[in-house]
Amino acid sequence: MWNKYKYYIVSGIALVLIGVLESIRPKEVTWLESYSRYDKIPYGNFVLYNELESIFSKSIESSNESLSQALDNTQRNANLIIINNAFQPTEVELEALLEFVNNGNQVFIASRTISQELLDTLHLSIENSFDDEIKTSYKFYLKDDSTSYIAPNQSMFFHSYFANSDDRNYLGFNSVDQPNFAYSTFGEGKIYLHLTPNIFSNVFILSDQNHQYISQVLSYLPDQHTIWDEYYKARKNYISKTPFQHVLTTEGLQQALYLLLLGTLLYILFASKRKQRIIPVLPMKANTTVEFVETIGQLYYNESDHKDIGMKRIDYFLAEVREKYRLDTEVLDDTFAKHLSNSSGVPFEDVSLLVTNFKVIRAVANVLDERIIEQEKLIENFYKKARSYGK
Repeated sequence: MWNKYKYYIVSGIALVLIGVLESIRPKEVTWLESYSRYDKIPYGNFVLYNELESIFSKSIESSNESLSQALDNTQRNANLIIINNAFQPTEVELEALLEFVNNGNQVFIASRTISQELLDTLHLSIENSFDDEIKTSYKFYLKDDSTSYIAPNQSMFFHSYFANSDDRNYLGFNSVDQPNFAYSTFGEGKIYLHLTPNIFSNVFILSDQNHQYISQVLSYLPDQHTIWDEYYKARKNYISKTPFQHVLTTEGLQQALYLLLLGTLLYILFASKRKQRIIPVLPMKANTTVEFVETIGQLYYNESDHKDIGMKRIDYFLAEVREKYRLDTEVLDDTFAKHLSNSSGVPFEDVSLLVTNFKVIRAVANVLDERIIEQEKLIENFYKKARSYGK
């Protein structure tokens, strides 16, 4: 049994060991800033999306389409939330967004970088901060709340702020009182801009009481139907791999693939050398029917009993006539010959000669071999003409 299944047993044990080692190995933390509702990684938005219903009592919709496809310009009383590390819509998408706001809807955008066209439209400008205090401790607070919130792992934060001199539209600030949260009125609606999307990630919300900050920021949006954007995400580029690319770029799957290929190669090399069972040579079966005919023929030839051969040939022929043509073969006369001629289509003269031959063989005691040969020729002639009848 071992020799027969050893390759399968070894491969199975190897796969089980790989599975066990992978299950007990500490999972590597993925620091991708996906901001996707599907991701539970530190910089995903799984927690925030699932807590939106505690902030907004109205319906919440997730959209995987661009702004030009997702937004209905006739829609009223709706919020749109966009969170990503960059927001750079196309011209058509930006027009759809501004039309959506102009109709009285609200938009919240949290992004490190924001489209310059949108900033110019809202008369806002952004600058980067290099303050040492921000690098060591990133704190932030809201204009209407003196409570300071501390961001974990502040080295991951991109420090930007609004540089406009008019501070009437500023809603939030960083550690050195630089504005990072602002709003602007456009038409009948408002656009809220936040320059630190990391704040809205899983790792921040789950730290201390920072979820209160998120609730206060989003509470600036009215309690109405809310659209969550899932289109403008870094996650799209992260997951746009073929299954094979994913296997090759994932450490555990890559090792399993190489091990599988190596095991297959070894199996082919060793299994190809195993001994094959000898295929037995079976003797060809003798044709006993031919031997029987030859024996019977030799017997009749040696005995020279031509009478018996002729009589058996007559009986066989008449049996066929009875079966095929349903004729009475008791009396072989001209009437029988006419009926057989009409039924088979063979000329009466030929049938008459055949019937005469049968009568002679039946009447004489000794039959010569010439008579048997003549009989066979007459029978073959009958069969030949009967087969061609009706064609």
